[in-house]
Amino acid sequence: MLRKPPKGDISRRGFSRRWRAMRTRASLFLAAILFCASITSGYSQEGSRYIIDGLALGAKVHFGSKAYKEYQCVPSETYPGFTWCQNKENDSERRGDFTAWHSILHDKDGTVVYVNRYQEPAYWSEDEINSDIRYYTKKIGEGPRNIIHIPSHQGTIGVIATWGDISVQPIDAERRNLVASGQNLQMILADLIGDYIKSAKENLPLYIVTGGPGFVWVATKKYTKGTLKFTALNPSLFYPAAIQPGPKEAQRQCQSQDAAERLIGCTILINGKGFGSKIDLATALDGRCWAYNDLQQFDRGLADCTSSIALHPKYPYAHLNLGTSLMGLGRFTEAVAAYTKSIELMPTRAETRIGRGRAFLALGDKEAAKKDFEYALMIDPSNGPAKEALAAVYLDIGTSLMGLGRITEAIAAYTKPIELMPTLIDPRVVRGRAFLALRDKEAARRDFQYVLTIDAANQQAKEALDTMDNRGTPSSVSPPSQQQQIPKDGVSSTNEKSTWGTEFVLIIGGVMFIGLGILIFVTSQRRRNSQPASKRTKDARTTEVSNRDERQLRSRSVPSIVISYRRADSAATAGRLFDELVSRFGKEHVFMDIDYIPLGIDYRTYISEVLSKTGVLLAVIGPGWLGDKQHRRIDSPDDLVRIEIQTALQIGVPIIAVVVDYASMPRRDDLPESIEELAFRNAAEVSPGGDFHVHMDRLARGIEAILYGKTTNPVNSGKLLLLDEATPQSS
Repeated sequence: MLRKPPKGDISRRGFSRRWRAMRTRASLFLAAILFCASITSGYSQEGSRYIIDGLALGAKVHFGSKAYKEYQCVPSETYPGFTWCQNKENDSERRGDFTAWHSILHDKDGTVVYVNRYQEPAYWSEDEINSDIRYYTKKIGEGPRNIIHIPSHQGTIGVIATWGDISVQPIDAERRNLVASGQNLQMILADLIGDYIKSAKENLPLYIVTGGPGFVWVATKKYTKGTLKFTALNPSLFYPAAIQPGPKEAQRQCQSQDAAERLIGCTILINGKGFGSKIDLATALDGRCWAYNDLQQFDRGLADCTSSIALHPKYPYAHLNLGTSLMGLGRFTEAVAAYTKSIELMPTRAETRIGRGRAFLALGDKEAAKKDFEYALMIDPSNGPAKEALAAVYLDIGTSLMGLGRITEAIAAYTKPIELMPTLIDPRVVRGRAFLALRDKEAARRDFQYVLTIDAANQQAKEALDTMDNRGTPSSVSPPSQQQQIPKDGVSSTNEKSTWGTEFVLIIGGVMFIGLGILIFVTSQRRRNSQPASKRTKDARTTEVSNRDERQLRSRSVPSIVISYRRADSAATAGRLFDELVSRFGKEHVFMDIDYIPLGIDYRTYISEVLSKTGVLLAVIGPGWLGDKQHRRIDSPDDLVRIEIQTALQIGVPIIAVVVDYASMPRRDDLPESIEELAFRNAAEVSPGGDFHVHMDRLARGIEAILYGKTTNPVNSGKLLLLDEATPQSS
């Protein structure tokens, strides 16, 4: 934000959904079109995706155009060498009147470095803020880099969303004091109340905007009114040199472990062409590629790493980060090649071996993956990620061997993760079950008891010990250190003294119990014989159905809820969904990663078998769910996500489409024919912000409706659940 409320896009609230309400007069509509056509002459390659009112960041204005003359333009006092243009308009929409300010900052040649729109008041319905963010995600073509929920003040809430290379950070104490004293920082600011000095003085939330080309969207809301501001800008082009890091500071930032700081520093070096050094420019491009990978913007990372390698073909880190970008885009074979090149240039880096091992795993080559993880541990025996990855491989191998009945070999495989990471719980639980399959109860007991020393609340270990001991309650199992010490002969002196008395009581009790059972049986038979034949037949059928349902319920060998997601698209959000569903339905009823398929098994058959025993499939759809534009993973017949949804539709498993991270529901034209039904269904939205738990409650109710029939109008099997009738999707 600048100090004066400025202008920008007519936003989705302007050019899209609100255009018909706000611009009912044809003359104003034509004027807007003429503005778009006449004020600009070209677009920069880098900033053309950030457009407001048809004016793109990096475009050039026509100084003599009628649209340009509608602005009041003066030399900028804040940014010498630039021209500041602004106009103001009063307008109205169906919910009331408003004022909008439009602002442009351009250089002497007319190149736009800042374009903005500010509206007050803005009118907000319940979910309109999230709807606007989704609109810009679709319009810009990438997910928001960051979403900040500003702490509320006197009932006013605020949200900041950013796209591109923009960084928005809370202001530091030194700069806050300068703003409070009335000093102009020559930086773009954002706050909740529209008064930066007051925000600084009263210690209210205040943010500074830095970085490279991008888009900033800021909304405030109190009840149904507030403000709206969105800006396309490139601070690195107009911030004074005094507040921009110099070459040394930029290089330090470009090597930072913090992705946001690294992005800023590397962008400054890139804009400065490495400040004359070809090697520095290649390093900066690789550093920004690394930052983009951390931010899961893999397509942009791919472009930067490719440029870095073109400048410096033997730079091993660029090949390493290129492999990570390709992994994120699902191009696993190319990722293996990139990691291999990095290994050739730098054989002793464990991280590269781990990356290639994960690429091999994605291609189903577990043996090659195992070799890479083992080599990484040979380079660095304490490497945690390598240990975790290798443990997961051995765990998967053990599961495959168990499925083939090779139990002794499975135990050996399960032992490997335990040796690598002794505190892992899952390998001990499954090894304990393998020992039970070999009837080695003592070895199984040791594993289950050890699990309880790590996690005293572990239900699987408790239930296993309870079954072994034939006890009624799992809580009676104690860790080894708390168990009662038993004499060598196996019988305590107290038990020896009371043996005969105990046996006598048990015998008498048994006789009485048998007699009571016989009495109940005879009585029930007499009552049954006294009933009409039709009622006896009906009761028999009811009992038969009840018993059949119970047998079916007990025969379910997989959890009731399966989550289908794409790791490169929504792994973090899917993990959060999993945790929430586990807390509501229990861990034994929620399952992820059904594509961890045992060796030697046809994955199509495996997925079909798993889904045939599943109550509901959650299809998690994020911004990158379809895949990269040049290599759409969903178009591949071998894509596991596509196979999961396709199989669920074919065998009649209910599906809930869960749209996350402000993504949009795919249209029919976006989907293969085998799953195009997905496009015609409303979806459950789960946003990552303050509405997350509200959305999760709604999703949980929808799942309950399917699993337990807690609804009068559920969607039947073979269809997608119409979970949220209030959230229509574009077609």
